[in-house]
Amino acid sequence: MKRLSPKQHGFIDYASVAANLAMVRLAATPAGKRLVTAAAAGIAGLSLFTDYELGLFRTVPMKTHLTVDTVTGPLLLASPLFLKGESPRMKQMLVATGIVGTAATLATRSNG
Repeated sequence: MKRLSPKQHGFIDYASVAANLAMVRLAATPAGKRLVTAAAAGIAGLSLFTDYELGLFRTVPMKTHLTVDTVTGPLLLASPLFLKGESPRMKQMLVATGIVGTAATLATRSNG
């Protein structure tokens, strides 16, 4: 049973933007910095355009948003495998972000 409303999902989205921007400070490599900056920008952009209570422009349907999240959560979860030279702490944060994003996606109703 999906328990999160789109609005609750939106709060998680914007919190993950802040978390990714904070993780930039933990990044030891340029690739790590680019990854978390791009993730923050992508999540922010998608959230601003999603048709939910916290969207500003509301042009992207919630089902499309969740489809994108279905791909990006696992990618963040797996990203430490490809980031050689990153600190263990940074890798742990990426895994945690991927888990939270994936769990939020799986738990969110696509229709209010």
